Amino acid sequence: MLELASVRSGASLARANMDRNLVIRHIDSLIVARQNMEQPHESEWNAFLALLEQNAKNFDKIKIFVRTPGGGPSPKQANRLRGILNNKPVLVAVVSESLVVRFLGSSIALLNRDLRMFTPEEVGLAYKHLKLAPHECDLVERIIDEMAFELY
Repeated sequence: MLELASVRSGASLARANMDRNLVIRHIDSLIVARQNMEQPHESEWNAFLALLEQNAKNFDKIKIFVRTPGGGPSPKQANRLRGILNNKPVLVAVVSESLVVRFLGSSIALLNRDLRMFTPEEVGLAYKHLKLAPHECDLVERIIDEMAFELY
């Protein structure tokens, strides 16, 4: 049975009625992230990094699926992410229509050989990159759709 956990810090719970820029779900070894056009709030990014730190011993099993129309981490946030990853490869698929996001993601891929960028039309390739089973693909689709309502 897959366990679905929503990652929210105490600060983000207090701001439940405020705009959210990043929503994270953790299902077993799968992390699903949905972002809007803005940089994550520090509390959101801190929660994401805490989740990664908790799973650092399992980086070889973790799969991260990110859907963003154009938002991404700030340079400071990206540096903190690099520190946690510590040059360890983690399977990551980022799906975005933004050429800028895909370009920046490709530069981060120099530090993580298992990070790949995809257009929305290539989402099937993103699932294949993450080696998702068909039921996991369906789960990701459902979660990504649900997460959209939490961002706006």
